[in-house]
Amino acid sequence: MAQQYKIPQNLDIEDKILGPFTLKQVLYLVTSGITVYVLFNIIGISNFPLFLIISIPIAVMTLALVFVKINERPFLDFFFYFLQFAREPKQKKWAKSTKIKTFDVTAKLSEEEQADQKKLAQMAKRGVVQSQLSQMATLLDTRGWVKGDIGEGGVAGRIAASSDGALEPKKLIQEGEELDDIFSDIEGAVKNIKVVAQEEELSERLKDILG
Repeated sequence: MAQQYKIPQNLDIEDKILGPFTLKQVLYLVTSGITVYVLFNIIGISNFPLFLIISIPIAVMTLALVFVKINERPFLDFFFYFLQFAREPKQKKWAKSTKIKTFDVTAKLSEEEQADQKKLAQMAKRGVVQSQLSQMATLLDTRGWVKGDIGEGGVAGRIAASSDGALEPKKLIQEGEELDDIFSDIEGAVKNIKVVAQEEELSERLKDILG
């Protein structure tokens, strides 16, 4: 059974530090309370109506910052978005630039690279590349054997790479004959290679001793 992992959710939710209030909300309330208290000591004792006119907007703004959310976003974010909307122009016009940009080739190919590109383009036009890819695909699908339309004569047989890189039929088979897997004796081939390598190493040592 696949192991289950918990995906973190609501990463933008701030931690509550005092009841249901976050750190920002607590700071808003404390700042507003201190401001109203100072205004009351300065203005409220002598002129209470003026104190109410000044303190009520402060209290309303504080309550909005603490409790009001619009589209699950804090009121402060909405307030900044509103100021940005009011400041930017409501209509924008697109003016076509009169300056024409020119692009130049900064890296140039060498003569050898250009010749290689031309050669590949000519081979692609003649279908040489596509033909060789098709033969390689047939070789992999048949595990080294092929039966059908491969080669110029359309004969069936084992495929081997010739000296020029083209794929040609090498060993013909009869109709209905069972095909052997040429990759079945990989271990034997590896052992033969190791034996040959050991013989070559011994011969080199004998040459060093006798020489």
